[in-house]
Amino acid sequence: MTKLKIIALSAIGATATVATVVTAVTLNVKRKNHTHTYGDWIVEKDPTLEEEGTLYRECPNCNESKDGHKETFTLPKISVENGYYEVSDSKVNSTCSKVGSLTYEFKNEEKSIDVKYTISLPKDNNAHKYGDWVVVEPTAATVGSLTKTCEYDNTHKEVITLPTLISDNVSETQVEGKYTKTLTKDPTCVEKGEYTYKFVHDSHEYTFTLSENDPLGHKYGEWTILEVNKPTETKTGKLIKTCSNSGCTETTLGHTTEEELPMLVESNVVEETTAGKYVISKNTPSTCIAEGKKVYTYTTLDGTKTFDIEVVLDKVEHTYADSYTHDKDATCSEVGSESRHCTTPGCTATTDSRPIAVLDHTYSEWVEAKPTTTTEGSLTRTCSKCEHEDKVTLPTLEESNSGENKFYTLTKKE
Repeated sequence: MTKLKIIALSAIGATATVATVVTAVTLNVKRKNHTHTYGDWIVEKDPTLEEEGTLYRECPNCNESKDGHKETFTLPKISVENGYYEVSDSKVNSTCSKVGSLTYEFKNEEKSIDVKYTISLPKDNNAHKYGDWVVVEPTAATVGSLTKTCEYDNTHKEVITLPTLISDNVSETQVEGKYTKTLTKDPTCVEKGEYTYKFVHDSHEYTFTLSENDPLGHKYGEWTILEVNKPTETKTGKLIKTCSNSGCTETTLGHTTEEELPMLVESNVVEETTAGKYVISKNTPSTCIAEGKKVYTYTTLDGTKTFDIEVVLDKVEHTYADSYTHDKDATCSEVGSESRHCTTPGCTATTDSRPIAVLDHTYSEWVEAKPTTTTEGSLTRTCSKCEHEDKVTLPTLEESNSGENKFYTLTKKE
């Protein structure tokens, strides 16, 4: 019911003073039914894991008192069992140093309620994020350590103590809290050997390599000289000692030590044996038919060894005589030859060869073989130098071979 107050005004008299009479009447009027139009839900109290919460909403179109048209809704405690569900990808995990969080959502479609609440998750003292192990290597005198630090809180550390590297802490087989020791690289002439230590502790395994034992030192052989390292008149050479230790591979031949050989020039040659110098121990001159040889004997700088360096001397040019020598005599049938000969004993070289003309025959008297009427005859003469035979055939003594313009002339014998 609504209470209304009505005020009535009356006029007394037409032209005289106006007196006003006010009558107040209070009426009770019955109101028609009203449908509320609510606004958004308002949080009056947030729910928690332990307590319920409250929502309310009001109708703005009503002029009645506030309490008369306020709708409330009780939100249950936050849990999946009470109708909440976890919002996807909303969980932030707790760590050892920070609280996490998780968002829950509650819906009531009938009441158009959709609310979200984020709760804090307590720290997880075991939720560390450790970095790599940091190593302090042990020695025979001091312990070492393996330490890894949590990235969330650098005061959170995990530490494993590595015992000293003494024989009591080394085992042939892997034992908890002890090392196994394996030779992984032999020592060389210039480097120590390498040993790999393996340590196991509470499922943690650590392996490290240490260099131990002194280098072997080089074991050089005798001085040698390679053909490519021989000195000449224009370049120096070198002597080489090569280390014979296995595994010495600082060069392709093994580690070497070298000594320079000076050039083969006059300033490096002396009369008597001197360290770092040459003496000429052999000198065979060249000829036109044979190479010469010169031997330079070198004494090492420490004076303990000598080396012969043999130099081959090129042949010299021929020396030819001014006069000619018959190489082949001419005959009645063949041309001869002559040339200038090299004057070096044993040398057969010649030059400027020229021919000698064929000689004339020196014949004997004619020797006659008389013809007959049935057989031919002949006249023959022979060269006394080459036995060349000059022969004339005599026809048979037939009448047909005689007469004018014939071979024979007939004469009457008295």
